[in-house]
Amino acid sequence: MRYVKKIILNIPHSSDRLLSENGWTDQKAIAKEVRRWTDWHTDSMFQPEADMKGKVVPVVFGVSRFCVDVERLQDDPLNAAGQGILYERFGDCRRVIARRNALMNEYHGFISRLSSELVKDSLIVDCHSFPSDLADIDICIGYNDDASKPEKEMIDSVARLFDGAGFKVGLNNPYSNSITPKAPIDYKSLMIEVNKRCYMNECTLARTIGHDIISRLVNDFYRLVSEPSLPTHG
Repeated sequence: MRYVKKIILNIPHSSDRLLSENGWTDQKAIAKEVRRWTDWHTDSMFQPEADMKGKVVPVVFGVSRFCVDVERLQDDPLNAAGQGILYERFGDCRRVIARRNALMNEYHGFISRLSSELVKDSLIVDCHSFPSDLADIDICIGYNDDASKPEKEMIDSVARLFDGAGFKVGLNNPYSNSITPKAPIDYKSLMIEVNKRCYMNECTLARTIGHDIISRLVNDFYRLVSEPSLPTHG
């Protein structure tokens, strides 16, 4: 397997912070959607352990997706459903967007941060979670069918890690693809989506023991695919 020189963690949906002038007409209703669709604790679960810091760089967005969804494309197909970068509706909730330019600056700033971390032969790990009632899959591994797709051995290695720990793994199921910001270099991108039942109590939002188990597994994956450090000589 070809090693990667750097791992960049894209963590776009871990925050529940709604900006004060968020534009949603029913704050109580949108709060319920935020609670359900925030990727709780992914910022801590995917964090690199001490030996991987420097090789693995987290890029975390600190605002809720219900203000700005930095995972969306500027020409995203979900624009037609009112769920592009700036959601205008979600379920029965409606939104009047007043500060569009300022919100788009948040989007561009995050994408620039993510892109600036890329180097040749690096890997983006697109870090997410999903509600347990959506699928009977524990771990979803997603990738694009283009030049950003990691080699088969890398995809198989992360699948084996989770499968060997007793988790049910889906490839591009129930979600597919992985974020690929524009960059003038070659890099790979791999999404890891974790079923919330595996690491948290969805009623209380508290972490369970599964949080630390999955954190150890993703760090094992980081070690497995990272370019080994050169030995130092005294």
